[in-house]
Formats: sequence, structure tokens, C-alpha cells
Amino acid sequence: MEKQEVVDAILENARLEILLLTRIDVEVYCRQIDHTPSYEDNVSQFINDMLIILEFEKDWILTASRGERRPVIRQLLSYMALRRYPRAKLAVIAKEIGVTHHSSVLHANTTAKDLLDARDELFLTFYNKVKYLLDEGI
Repeated sequence: MEKQEVVDAILENARLEILLLTRIDVEVYCRQIDHTPSYEDNVSQFINDMLIILEFEKDWILTASRGERRPVIRQLLSYMALRRYPRAKLAVIAKEIGVTHHSSVLHANTTAKDLLDARDELFLTFYNKVKYLLDEGI
């Protein structure tokens, strides 16, 4: 049985059940959604959500500067994205956090782990604001 046949059969069964229960004859339609979120869309949304929680603008993180707190935030975003989405494409994460190469994501992730182990004060300040996202599986 093909997909469309399955859908048609389900819709007809629903129509008949409504008719049986309510004595109202209805037309039942299938609305097909054009776009279902992909894994990459979910990764992007997760990173955007973290930026909102951390109160940083997306443009700020995408700026090429290494000054201020950008490296720490990028390391955190990389670490959290890879923990939440372990099969994520590194290129997608790289694009979202403003680095040019997938190896930068791996390096950021390793550095984030080291900062957590060392109990780095600045890193923990930001990490503690978003770590619940991993626990809740949002």
C-alpha cells in the first residue's frame, strides 16, 4: 500500500467514525506540511535559544573578533550543542557560532570541557544559565 492510499484510508475511517458517532456527514482533508524541522534546524534553534537566555545578540557572536567574551561563549555554545545533538554536523555548528571551520568546533568543545574541569569562573557563569537545557532535553 502506498503512502497516499494509507492516508486516504485513514481519512475515510475518520469520516465514517464521525458519521457513526454524531450522525453528521463531514469531509475530512489532509493538510500536508511543506517543511518539517530538520536536525540542523533544531541545532540552530537550540543555539539561538541559548543566545537569548545568555542575553547575547546573534550578530555579536558572528562578529569575527576574538575579544571580550566571544571565545568563551563560542566554546559554551559548541559544547552544549554537541552534548544535546551528538550527531550534529560540525559545519552547521561552526556557522551558527561564527567560526570558519569545523575543526574550530572540535577545539571549542575540548576547551569547554577543560574550562568545566578547571571550574573556570567566567565559563561557569554562563554555563550555569543554560545547563538546565541539557537536563530537560529541550
